[in-house]
Amino acid sequence: MRPPFYAILGFMLALSILAAPARAAEPQSEAAKSVISGTGNYKAGEYNKALDDFTKARELLPDDPDVLFYLGMTYMKLTEPERAAEFFQMALDKKPDFTDASFQLGSTHVIMKEYAESIPHLEAVRDREPGKLNLGYMLGLAYYNTGQFDKALDSFEKANVTDKKIVSLNLYYTGLTKVRLGKLDEAESAYKELINVDPASPLAPSSERLMDVLAAVAQSKKKFHVQMTAKMQYDTNAILEPTADVPGILNIGDKARRTPVEFLYLRGDYSALQTKNDDISISYSLLNTFNNNADGVDFQDHIFSISELHKGIAWKKPYYLRATYTYDHALLDYSCYLNRHTFRPSFTLIESPKHLTLIQYSLQGKNFVNTPPVREEERDAINQELGLVHYMRYAGDRHYMYGGYFRDKESASGENWSYLGDKFMAGGQYTLPGKFRLNLDYSYKVLDFDNENSMFNKQREDHNHILSATLTKELVKNLFVSLEFLYNRSVSSLPLYDFQKRVYSIGAVWRF
Repeated sequence: MRPPFYAILGFMLALSILAAPARAAEPQSEAAKSVISGTGNYKAGEYNKALDDFTKARELLPDDPDVLFYLGMTYMKLTEPERAAEFFQMALDKKPDFTDASFQLGSTHVIMKEYAESIPHLEAVRDREPGKLNLGYMLGLAYYNTGQFDKALDSFEKANVTDKKIVSLNLYYTGLTKVRLGKLDEAESAYKELINVDPASPLAPSSERLMDVLAAVAQSKKKFHVQMTAKMQYDTNAILEPTADVPGILNIGDKARRTPVEFLYLRGDYSALQTKNDDISISYSLLNTFNNNADGVDFQDHIFSISELHKGIAWKKPYYLRATYTYDHALLDYSCYLNRHTFRPSFTLIESPKHLTLIQYSLQGKNFVNTPPVREEERDAINQELGLVHYMRYAGDRHYMYGGYFRDKESASGENWSYLGDKFMAGGQYTLPGKFRLNLDYSYKVLDFDNENSMFNKQREDHNHILSATLTKELVKNLFVSLEFLYNRSVSSLPLYDFQKRVYSIGAVWRF
């Protein structure tokens, strides 16, 4: 007897109903296996394998926000933040209140330096979970880089951070933000705390340098500044004696050329006008050398100057524009020797924290008091010079290198002293342990004189090399001691101007 039609149909429907949950559970079960495998590979650092696992899970469950989130996290580990951001956004589209996805999306925008885009996502996390780990630091960075310094400071100060590196970074940016807000004393406290928390942090040297800068800024705001430099020197050729006899003019050994020297330099600056972007200052300096064995070469120079400094922004980069007028009255063996007037404008552009370029022009008039016996030897002149120097700075300015080139034209009253000069310069600073600073500087200048020299009936060409090395240490605040060595070698086509000298110095500098 055949079963009735409706009985068979009912039996088949029952089987289909019973089988449906099992078939529906199959993709979920496979997806769960892929997620478990992917999580294990992710924790083991096998990010490419984890990506394969999470991709399989997504194929089975394309709308699952957790799977999309895991894909975003994996792409971040694979240093593909753009792809990561896509998946974090997809996870949020499926689940708008997904706090972890909002935090990771906002943090990813910060990493990609898309600070404005990061803020809404991080603010949404703050509204739901204000104490979330590292949220205050990430939101503070976004506010800082969009110029919202008050909000940045509030975020940094409320940040919940535990990792030592993040703690150091949070303190570092707290200090930078306080500098932006003009809270210099509080900024210095933040940098001190960073050094105390993690003295081995890569940010510690930068923080020390910034503390020095803050101290200098505080010093610069004072109206009056004084600097005094005193050195004991030994000069091997104080009179610039030529390397060989000059027949009929000079015999080697005619004068004492090796001599101990006392060097004194005093400078006082008064800031006559200070505004946010401009500073006008007036200064006076006195330089004096006392040569113990060499007669007639004691040198004294009185220098008066007025300078205007303007700070601004060009091409979204800070710059300094300075114009300085200087008058100096020089005496040789305490008799009036030379008067000079110098106008020197300069432009400094800070291209980045590591790169800085100085462009400088100078116009100088020289008036020598004594009249030489022949007109060709008159040295009164107009000198014009133009050049630039580029600096590359490292480790918060603790180390730097520079290179530059200047060309000058001297138009003298006497035919023997007009020349065209080309100067190349290079050097740098390296800060040693214990805050010892080592400076090395070298310059090479070629002077090509315009006319045949009337005394020697020969064209003059000089090649001047100057090398100096200085080791400096700050003993106490504003008091520095230094050891210096200077070598000067002038190679000239005329024997009278061919000389070499070495100067050894020990000195101290005090600033107030």
